Amino acid sequence: MTEKQTAAELRETAHEKQQALARVEARIAAIRPAGNVNPPGREREAALARGDVEAVREMDAEHESLRVEAESLRVQAKRAREARKDAEAREAAEAMPETHKRLRAKLDAVKAAQAALADAWQEADAEFKAAAQGRAAARVAGYRAEPAPADLVALALSAQDGPTAGRHRIATAMPGTIAAELGVEIEKVAA
Repeated sequence: MTEKQTAAELRETAHEKQQALARVEARIAAIRPAGNVNPPGREREAALARGDVEAVREMDAEHESLRVEAESLRVQAKRAREARKDAEAREAAEAMPETHKRLRAKLDAVKAAQAALADAWQEADAEFKAAAQGRAAARVAGYRAEPAPADLVALALSAQDGPTAGRHRIATAMPGTIAAELGVEIEKVAA
């Protein structure tokens, strides 16, 4: 492992070491000597059953060699994982200027969207006010103003949902008030 390996390279190295360790441990399990708890490995037991003492001696030597190899692989995998964590931290630190640029762009977009939304709310509020005032003026003068479609009231009510509604008239009025000011019976809105 070199000092400047990437986190991805180190992740791959640790993975390779873990795979190698799994293969070594499988082989150890096949040839292990009998212990206090574990029976002998299946290959060792077969060699013992055949009376093949030379094969058992070879397995003993291989077993010892594999135990050392497994220990080495565990240490290498651990070091690769530790180096990967360090590389991830280093890469994150090196990426901060670019991360800050992306964050600034996102926040600029949020601010622009908030400004556009504030403008849209003011325009919608002005139209709502004009509709309510026009309806009231028509009623005072004795004219029958056509009521708004029920779905328009439902749309106004759904616009109240969310954190961006602010303190505009549409956003703060009760459903019955919106319906009444647009000339709609509230029961028709719910249907």
